[in-house]
Amino acid sequence: MQIIGFNISKIKAEHITDITQGTVLNLNIEFTDAEKQKVDFIKEGEILKLSFKFEITYSTKEGKQETQNAFIIFEGYLMVSDTQEGIKEVLKNYKKKDLSSKIRAFLSNHILKKCSVKAYD
Repeated sequence: MQIIGFNISKIKAEHITDITQGTVLNLNIEFTDAEKQKVDFIKEGEILKLSFKFEITYSTKEGKQETQNAFIIFEGYLMVSDTQEGIKEVLKNYKKKDLSSKIRAFLSNHILKKCSVKAYD
């Protein structure tokens, strides 16, 4: 499996309150869609477009109450090249909301690398 494309289509951020000591950082990556794509320059194998939503939240917890201090949300997609069997397996597992941990880690690491730079810019 090889990543051949990456695009961020939407960035939303809001600073609600000051970030203080004890602020917790939470990261969440969700794959929202998966579909086959046709690309002229790839003769062998197939292309898969995986849409994602990556959310970073900063929150403070006082007792049982949690207050959100800030958030950043990225939406976009990855273009992945693989064999016909590999793409078919990923699509089958995606429909069951069960991407393998190896594939999820591979894709999530790429998303983290690309979006973290933008988040702290």
